[in-house]
Amino acid sequence: MIKAMIVDDEQSSIELLQWLITNYCPDITQIKSARSVKDAISLIEAFQPEIVFLDIQMPRQSGFDLLTSIENWNFEVIFTTAYNEYAIQAIRFSAGLFTKTHR
Repeated sequence: MIKAMIVDDEQSSIELLQWLITNYCPDITQIKSARSVKDAISLIEAFQPEIVFLDIQMPRQSGFDLLTSIENWNFEVIFTTAYNEYAIQAIRFSAGLFTKTHR
């Protein structure tokens, strides 16, 4: 039983990832979502996810901002982005990278 969280400013992206996780990742049994870095920080503290699917490009703050604002994050990160130029930064954070192509 794995808890996952999706952080993305676009509701359609959240819904797509929820559908993919529900249909292809049976070990993930709980999914929560947030549409901003601010909301995600609170939810991460309360929900304690093991995996976070994290959009990089969001208004006001980025996915990288989220990670740098949490002192000791103890979850796996999979970046979700439509922008290939973020790959090197994602690698520096030792995170997986899933490129969205539905835009």
